[in-house]
Amino acid sequence: MPRGVPGPQTGFVLRLLRRYPSEERRRVEGVARSRPEARVRGLESGDQEVLDLMNKGATVQDQIDSVVKANKAGIQTSVTVILGLGGRKRWRQHATATGKAAGRMNPPFSLRSR
Repeated sequence: MPRGVPGPQTGFVLRLLRRYPSEERRRVEGVARSRPEARVRGLESGDQEVLDLMNKGATVQDQIDSVVKANKAGIQTSVTVILGLGGRKRWRQHATATGKAAGRMNPPFSLRSR
């Protein structure tokens, strides 16, 4: 089915979205109606200090929430992390926090590392 054409699951997704606040629901409805095959989210690191050092501009919790909401809306997600991003000083914190964040996201599509 071409993108942008409502499919059989669109009704289910839209009913599910009624649980969200109206402003957020409008944003997610637009995405659901466009029937994306998958959305990729660049987590990069689950360590907030590492994200701040690289000027990510998003919090770990924001990223977790966005993937969880997409999953609930029936949108497949793929999450990307960057191995070694914590460097020699923060490698353990980066690895541990990234594993925890990825586990909370539970992306049904894939978890990619670079």
